[in-house]
Amino acid sequence: MKKFEKVSIVSSSVMRRNEGLTLLDDRFEKLYEQYEDTEIGALDHEDIDGCKDSKVLDSILEEFEKEQEEKKFTEIKNCNSDVDVESGDDCDIVEMIIQAPKEKWDCESILSTYSNLYNHPKIITEPHTKKKIQLTSKLQIPKDSFEKPGMTRKQLEKEIHENLKADCASTYRPKDESLEEKRSRKQAVKQERKVLSIDNNCRLT
Repeated sequence: MKKFEKVSIVSSSVMRRNEGLTLLDDRFEKLYEQYEDTEIGALDHEDIDGCKDSKVLDSILEEFEKEQEEKKFTEIKNCNSDVDVESGDDCDIVEMIIQAPKEKWDCESILSTYSNLYNHPKIITEPHTKKKIQLTSKLQIPKDSFEKPGMTRKQLEKEIHENLKADCASTYRPKDESLEEKRSRKQAVKQERKVLSIDNNCRLT
């Protein structure tokens, strides 16, 4: 069997060989015979002569030193790990399971997840019990102090004078006054004086 027939055995088994393909096989066989077995393969650097560039040599040397340092580092690391394992035989290993914190829900948040058609969640705010005191712009006095103005001096004197007149009229005693009428008159005078004193005190304040 020829050399090229060994290579083309796969294609020949699939495709039927005719005269044209047989001619091509013969030509490739002659071309194949011109090369030795040692000349087959990648021959990219076979024809290079002379010395290598110094930069190329430096880079190769750096790569070699780097590889050596990495090997030393891995050896030291493996030795340290072995020492840690041996020294850790006497220690008790405690496993800790850390659970993620769960979300805390309040009543309003849970109700809001059900439905918003009938639930209207909102923030509960503390009611303001203290009322702000509003001051006037000019005098800086509370406005509530002017809502109920008191009586002037003249109005108060006039009111007292009218009350005295009514008191004198109520204390008038007729000659033929009976005992029962006298009692009722005194009771009416006391009641009237009581009402007048309360009224005057309210107006003064």
